Amino acid sequence: MQTSRRAVMAGSVFLVALATGYVMQNGDAVAYRFAGGQELSEAPQSMQELQALQLTAARARTDLGIPEEPRLVSLATPAPEAFARAPLPDAGLSELQVEPGMGLSAFGMPCDVTLTASPAPAAMVRLSLRAACNAGEPVTLRHGALTFTEITGTDGHLDLDVPALSARAEFEARLLDGTIVEARAEVPDAGGYERVALQWQGSTGLGLHAFEFGAGYGEPGHVHLGAAHGPDRARVRGAGYLTQLGNDAAPGGWVSEVYSFPAADARSSGAVQITVEAEVTRATCGRELAAQTLQPTAAGTQDVVELSLAVPACDAVGEFLVLDNLVPDVQVAAN
Repeated sequence: MQTSRRAVMAGSVFLVALATGYVMQNGDAVAYRFAGGQELSEAPQSMQELQALQLTAARARTDLGIPEEPRLVSLATPAPEAFARAPLPDAGLSELQVEPGMGLSAFGMPCDVTLTASPAPAAMVRLSLRAACNAGEPVTLRHGALTFTEITGTDGHLDLDVPALSARAEFEARLLDGTIVEARAEVPDAGGYERVALQWQGSTGLGLHAFEFGAGYGEPGHVHLGAAHGPDRARVRGAGYLTQLGNDAAPGGWVSEVYSFPAADARSSGAVQITVEAEVTRATCGRELAAQTLQPTAAGTQDVVELSLAVPACDAVGEFLVLDNLVPDVQVAAN
């Protein structure tokens, strides 16, 4: 089925049981094993023989240390010494220093919040947030003008890779309670990448598309969320990839898409055309959408362009609006 797309000129855009088991043997079997191994081939013929057999079984039980009758031990009294639990090995938990007044999570971890940033391949930055007392909460992260909202895990952790928009990549994380933590990473190869970002709030149907060196829709050079590839494409093939950041399930959450091309390792010359598409959905039809495009500059800043788009009425649901010429083509020279 062919998808309908409308071209929109830039001018019209204002833009987780422990089981125990046991084996039981009856008295006759125990008596047999410990009374010389004689099979009980016939029933005892007299009361004396019966008493002798019972005495043999009782002795066997005594030799094994098995009580003749189970003993009930009151839970209010200490367990017999024979059953006392051996001390557990020291797991090092005693070394956990908790300062007076420091809050603890449901798992007993301190409530301090940390953010670390370290360089990763393809001019990416690995961000690691630790916020034990903020599990399952939204956190908004910023890298310059680039903004996106994620949700921490059940342990309050968050790990993700973010494209560096500058060699000195600075990041900020703001939690729901207003706590702010910062981190910085040096990414020397960031200058060898051409990057373009599109960001918005909520569910909008927006998406960033890159057409490398004349590629058409669905062709190998068409990079978008459905064919995002990853940093390995840049390092191995010298081609671009797309990174999506953010979670629109968070109320008012920011989502960003960043297209990256390794210009310093390009193997072809030409242009990469960047377009923005907006799918007309039941949630967006008849609305006005707001978004931003970002492009890093040689000075380490980012050019930001505000977009505002009027989405057609709901009889156009399923169609796509294509916004051309919002971002200049990325010019690439082979190296």
